[in-house]
Amino acid sequence: MNALACRPLITSPYINRPPLLLIRLTDFPSHPYSYGMISEFDELSEKIDRLAALTLSLRSENAQLRLANAQLRQSNAALCAENEECVGRMNEVQRRVETLLAQMPDPNAPAVVPEKLDEVAQ
Repeated sequence: MNALACRPLITSPYINRPPLLLIRLTDFPSHPYSYGMISEFDELSEKIDRLAALTLSLRSENAQLRLANAQLRQSNAALCAENEECVGRMNEVQRRVETLLAQMPDPNAPAVVPEKLDEVAQ
C-alpha cells in the first residue's frame, strides 16, 4: 500500500473484530458527485413544469377556438340562408319591375290628348 496515494477515510470498530480501515484512493471535491446532476435535474424538472403548463394553456385555447369556430360556422350558415332569401327577393323585385316596364306606353308613341280620353271614357 502506497502511503502517499492512500488516506484513511473511516475507521469503524466491529464487535469482536479489530477496527477496519477504509481507504480513499483519490481526492474528491468537497461537494458530492451528483451535485451538478441535481441542478441539471432541477432545470429539467422546471422545463417539464413549464411544458406541462404550456400544454394546458394550449389545450384551453384550442377548446375556446373550437367553440368560437362552431359559433362562426352557425353564424355563417344563417348568413348564407339570409343571403339566398335576399337574392330571391331581388329576383322577384326585378321580375315585377320588368313587368311594369313592359306595361308602360312607348315614350316614342304620340301622346293621347286628355279630351280624347274623356270621349273614350263615355
